[in-house]
Amino acid sequence: MANDNEAQQDIARFKKLDGDRQNNKNVWQDISGYILPRKADIKFKRSRGQEKICKQFDSTAPNAHELLASFLSGTLTSTSIPWFGIKAKDPQVAAIDEVNNWTDAVSRRMLEAFNESNHRLQAHEEFLDLTSFGTALTIQESLDDSKPFEELVFKNYFIQDFVIAENSKSLVDTVIRRFKFTARQARQEWGKERLTKSIKEALQENNFEKQFLFYHVIKPKADTGKKISSELEYTNFIICDKDKEYIQDDKGYHEWPCTVPRWAHTSDDVWGYGIGHKVLPDVRVVNKVIELILARWPKDIDPPLLTPEGMPKLDLRAGKQNSVPRAMIEAVKPLLSNKDAQSNQISLENRVDQIEKAFFTNQLQMQKQAQMTATESTIIFELMERMMGPVLGRNEVEIFTPRSNRAFGIMNRGGAFRDIPLSEEALKSIVGNIKVEFIGPLARSQKLKDAQATSQWIRESVEASTTTGKVEILDYINWDEWVQENGRGKGVPESLIVDDADVEEIREERAQRIAEAQEKEDAKDLVDAAGKLGKIGGGDAEGQVA
Repeated sequence: MANDNEAQQDIARFKKLDGDRQNNKNVWQDISGYILPRKADIKFKRSRGQEKICKQFDSTAPNAHELLASFLSGTLTSTSIPWFGIKAKDPQVAAIDEVNNWTDAVSRRMLEAFNESNHRLQAHEEFLDLTSFGTALTIQESLDDSKPFEELVFKNYFIQDFVIAENSKSLVDTVIRRFKFTARQARQEWGKERLTKSIKEALQENNFEKQFLFYHVIKPKADTGKKISSELEYTNFIICDKDKEYIQDDKGYHEWPCTVPRWAHTSDDVWGYGIGHKVLPDVRVVNKVIELILARWPKDIDPPLLTPEGMPKLDLRAGKQNSVPRAMIEAVKPLLSNKDAQSNQISLENRVDQIEKAFFTNQLQMQKQAQMTATESTIIFELMERMMGPVLGRNEVEIFTPRSNRAFGIMNRGGAFRDIPLSEEALKSIVGNIKVEFIGPLARSQKLKDAQATSQWIRESVEASTTTGKVEILDYINWDEWVQENGRGKGVPESLIVDDADVEEIREERAQRIAEAQEKEDAKDLVDAAGKLGKIGGGDAEGQVA
């Protein structure tokens, strides 16, 4: 491809956006150094294997950070409990039982696809970045869009390697990612025909491991002058930095493929504000205090000696004998610090407590207590979710909804749902009428709580009816509605809940069988009665004849 002006503009745009975040990088470097040391390569690169915990003297923040990220990834994207649901947008269509059965089956198949992918691993990395730096990036792909669906693929990227831009609604709609490939890797990824001149020359010289810098450009179709399919909404362009040319400028995405969550967000900055920003002052103090304590420990364990002037040097090695004038013996004493260690310890503990509170460590550890009842654990869990309510709401918009929509699109285009039964009429009703909803743990907990409260009300009503002998009390209960809502509240699959039409048919058949059985019983009783009457009448006749 010839030198391309748009490719140069995309490179310049990356450099401009990267330059605008220099102050952010300074803070991120400190946060990573204290809280996430293995990613402390933001302002400079260390050699492979080089120690990265040179700033860290205390592990409170890294441990609390890891605990919170594990909790969020395990709770919000559970492998066993559905955390999203497929529904019809139109309430009338959503009321069709066949459609509900189909959407329920699709949701379960999507959950299986998430569980069989690398999603759990990448989600954990995503929440580590999100809670520390305040911003994360994960790109969702399929193995091959041109083939039947096989697997979902997720990749989390380091905050140093990408820049972002927002649209007019403060939602991220542009990501430019910087990465390196060797010449051999570039050939494997895009094929020799697409490669630029510099990469082809490296391959011809057998310099397979020569590295090249590339840019992955994901932006709205409206922002490019290139021609891509009308079905695609976002670009999937690759630029070689050395030749300033596109390697790939005809690919794209049907849906937004990125999740770029921000823990908290201000209107004057596209980058998020995480817990790492909040606790950084306390983390710095704790690490500095621990550093000074460690420096003081050798002096406390083996303090320097205070000796009179003119006294010969003492040999302080074990078992050695020293001779000093008798008058000087009392003058030899250890040089100790008179600082109040206890007050320093209290101040340190207060700082550590603030760090743990910021990462919700106390609530998370309380949930692990063996003696805690299920009710107590639920109360603590709900309290914690309410405290993080705004953050979870932002995550729903920036992580779970686009991720679920993207997975549905990939799997639907790949034919992953074709074998799920659906009539032609129902299929027409759901075309373009499907939405993906995030089902958060708080919503699941609330539904379960409602179902438990309803079950308790019914038990109390039955007990009251039994105690008072007033059966009419139970007339206030809509049993049919309760059975369905109780099942849905407890997460019972729609396929196990019989739809209203089928229930009506079953009841009609049952009523018909009962009526037929009753008719047979009545006929039998009538025959038996007639037989008895016949015997009685016959006996009277014989008596009269005699």
